[in-house]
Amino acid sequence: METKERIELLEKAGDALTEAMNAIEEAVAGTNHEANVKAYTLAHLRNWRDGDNPYDPSLPVITGWLLEDVGLTMEEFEGAFTI
Repeated sequence: METKERIELLEKAGDALTEAMNAIEEAVAGTNHEANVKAYTLAHLRNWRDGDNPYDPSLPVITGWLLEDVGLTMEEFEGAFTI
């Protein structure tokens, strides 16, 4: 599998996390569990989707690792696929 395909899969995973977060938030809205779920469950999912903690392999960190494996930065990678 090419690096581009791997990164596209991670982007799809990010979209799926967003969809899951929206569904979870809707499911607990107005319940006694809403605050807890927002503070912990949704915060963890958001961090895995968006986080930049190098010790917690979030999607951006994993993307960075894949790019490092082929010696590219995100800017170089994105520039390679622009028209």
